[in-house]
Amino acid sequence: MDAPIMADMDVVELGTIPDGPPVYFARQAMETDGIVLVNRIKPHTDFAGDLGSGLIKMLVIGLGKTRGAQAIHAYGVRGLKEMVPEAAKIILDQVNVLPGVAIVENAYGKPAFIRALDPDRLPEGERELMQLAREYMARLPVQQLDLLVIDKMGKDISGSGMDTNVIGRLGIAGETDFDSPRISRIVVLDLTDASHGNAAGVGLADVITERLRSKIDQKATNINTITSTFLERARLPITMPTDRQAIELGLRCAWQPDTQAARIARVASTLELNEMFVSVAVWEELRQRSDIETLSAPTPWRFKATGELCMPFTPSDQ
Repeated sequence: MDAPIMADMDVVELGTIPDGPPVYFARQAMETDGIVLVNRIKPHTDFAGDLGSGLIKMLVIGLGKTRGAQAIHAYGVRGLKEMVPEAAKIILDQVNVLPGVAIVENAYGKPAFIRALDPDRLPEGERELMQLAREYMARLPVQQLDLLVIDKMGKDISGSGMDTNVIGRLGIAGETDFDSPRISRIVVLDLTDASHGNAAGVGLADVITERLRSKIDQKATNINTITSTFLERARLPITMPTDRQAIELGLRCAWQPDTQAARIARVASTLELNEMFVSVAVWEELRQRSDIETLSAPTPWRFKATGELCMPFTPSDQ
């Protein structure tokens, strides 16, 4: 479309939330004839609520740039849950926001539903679509695991590196984790290249590999984490030299002494849950279910001589 990409951090102050922070908005956006918001609607990774990650968040946090994000996040989860809607009202009263385009994705990360929302129906329309997004959201097929192995985490997968709605962990001081799933230990093997070293959310894991740790850009991770104020999510987990050692440590510390009965699953990422490898204990449960297709009988996990886990997730994997 030959449209310019304008990404500076210059903002204007539009007002102040009662008993809250100032509201900032991108100067370049203010100077346009009109704004069309485009974003997917999905449950937030920082809290459970009727407004999650969508057009309203884009309006307040995204177009608020660094100062706007810092102002809201300074109040922690309360800022996201209570002050984002208040900030949106102030912005919508002063900015020419045109109909927004809301996208709900299916469990495979593909658009399943698209709706245009008039600016005066943005919060209401987004709340309606949030219910649909929850129904469509991918989930693990079991509610309890001793060990979850995740091949890759990253910013292109989730804002928190791993979707907290999938792993059941918020990793925020003072906030209660989700009721399910209940996972004793999480091992993460790698960081996506598209993250460019931003490992925000790595603290949600219990064990990582040296391969992952070597890819972390501390500056990028710090900027993201400090802006969010959720410092716990950037704490470095125990690091092991190889995949095998990381997985063995995770299993040893999963409080399941009978390894034959251990409930283990391995996924490519929290965004790709259509295929996974599971231990015998989980496989025996899933093969009885009509909504699960088991592609093969259990086989041992194989490791290279270097300790790297074999059988990466590819379309041909069985």
